[in-house]
Amino acid sequence: CDPRAFFPRSYDLADEGHFAAFQADFERSAASAVLHRLLESADSPCRPEAAALAPPPAPLVRAALDIVRTYVHNQSERGVDGLASVSATTAALKADMVTFAASGASKIPPGAAGASLGLRPAAEAALEEVALLDPQHSLGSVRNVWLLKPSYGSKGAGMRLFNDGLARVAAEGRTQRVVQKYIERPFLVQGYKFDLRCWVVVADWAALSVWMYEECLVRFCSEPFSLDNLASRFGHITNVSVQRQYAGAAGDAARRGSRGGLAQTPASWCHRLGGLHAPSVAGEVWSSAELEGELQRRGLGGAWAGRVLPALRRITAAAMQSAQERSSPRAGSFEVYGLDFVLDEALRPWLIEVNESPNLSAHGSELKERLLVEMTESLVQLLIDQQEVRPDREHRAAGEAVGAWTNLLVSADASEPGLEPAVPKSGGSAAALEVVGRKCVLPHRRVRSTNGV
Repeated sequence: CDPRAFFPRSYDLADEGHFAAFQADFERSAASAVLHRLLESADSPCRPEAAALAPPPAPLVRAALDIVRTYVHNQSERGVDGLASVSATTAALKADMVTFAASGASKIPPGAAGASLGLRPAAEAALEEVALLDPQHSLGSVRNVWLLKPSYGSKGAGMRLFNDGLARVAAEGRTQRVVQKYIERPFLVQGYKFDLRCWVVVADWAALSVWMYEECLVRFCSEPFSLDNLASRFGHITNVSVQRQYAGAAGDAARRGSRGGLAQTPASWCHRLGGLHAPSVAGEVWSSAELEGELQRRGLGGAWAGRVLPALRRITAAAMQSAQERSSPRAGSFEVYGLDFVLDEALRPWLIEVNESPNLSAHGSELKERLLVEMTESLVQLLIDQQEVRPDREHRAAGEAVGAWTNLLVSADASEPGLEPAVPKSGGSAAALEVVGRKCVLPHRRVRSTNGV
């Protein structure tokens, strides 16, 4: 299970090697954003943000093509024969490219933009080559957005989005900060972003036993999703503690919906959908069963059980396997984790972070309170009652269920047929993912110098 296929690339700003790699990645992502902008500005707008996009100037498109092609050359087998470098002209335009990806502004005269339309076939071909090499290519779009967050703390404190350059990020380089590629094209419901909180228990680290609670919590933002407003924490940061701070036009008096949701305003109480007025999801908390029903209404029946849930299981198993070597097993103990996922527009789950001590408060939500009661009661049954009946708990079969808890994997020493053995500590691609406290990062891979590309 390749972590690049489910964990957005992240960098530790306090590490000089990580920061250098992030700078190169940020500039390459800006180049891809310029090419995406060219393609979307020329087509009939299929997304709200595309309507206002003007084609980038031709010199910027050529510079972006140079950066992307250089990346493809150096990352593919062609790079074995020698690393390529971008031209001096391209290097001089990097700052302007970052600015254009962020705001659409450029120092190049607007009259040069028309000539860029002829470069569309080259842009399409270049982005297709990147997609073949980079499993995270789909995370980007026209804005080159990244998420900056502390590597400590909780409740969404200190998190912000940015795409306006590296100056402010460099100023925080010596602090405990992590940057992570932002998912620019998430799957939306009524135009609102949401995330999935999944609870996972490790019943044993030595003989790895991992269980996932398959009644996930779906947490919606209180403001519509828009890449034109990165400062809107209530439209991007799904953390419940952040959304509880939302005070719309109705003020504190209308902060709770009929189902124990979060802040709502009169304008958000109804959402016009297919000519009918439906309750808005703004600031709401759903169960995964409700999300599954929404997918069915949108013609995606079977997507949750057939695509999303199996992917959540695989990712969770890989994340816990990767942490096994760093664990300190203690007999008769267990640990509950909260894993946060975001679905992209293709319904692919991306692991955003692993919470070592997830908040198990209901936050005023009747739904969450019910789920927590059911989750903890079945957890007791799983850890205590079942232990008395079956002390050989490391020999349970993968897929076994206790309540809504499903066994994902068991000890590699298990001999029963049909089990999923844990990845050995000395190998396995999942070991490339590192889980340390609340921070989940990929170990630094040396970046080959290509003039900052």
